[in-house]
Amino acid sequence: MSKHTPGPWIYARGPSGIATVAWCEDYAIGPDTGRGNPSQANYDDHGDAESDARLIAAAPELLAACRAIDKEWSEFWPEGPDGGKPPGRVFDIGKTTRQIWRGLRAAIAKATGDA
Repeated sequence: MSKHTPGPWIYARGPSGIATVAWCEDYAIGPDTGRGNPSQANYDDHGDAESDARLIAAAPELLAACRAIDKEWSEFWPEGPDGGKPPGRVFDIGKTTRQIWRGLRAAIAKATGDA
């Protein structure tokens, strides 16, 4: 599993008004860190910078939520989304829940570099 920079990540706007996602101190991601970031010269704003910044800022919490759901579901269905109904269980998970769980696990793997 890959390590990521711990949060909290925050959403902010730089001096030029372009969305930036900053961590803390002098570390920032985005086209405009307020320190003459050279990447700003190559930045093409398609109007989605603010949405991207908000998504990046929420990523650690989203990953934690996905892991919590996976852990909770795994306690009830230890064989995962592709396993059968565990002995002693009255209900099995449905087709839609299995698809959602597979997608959840794929998103976790993509976020952690395990994809």
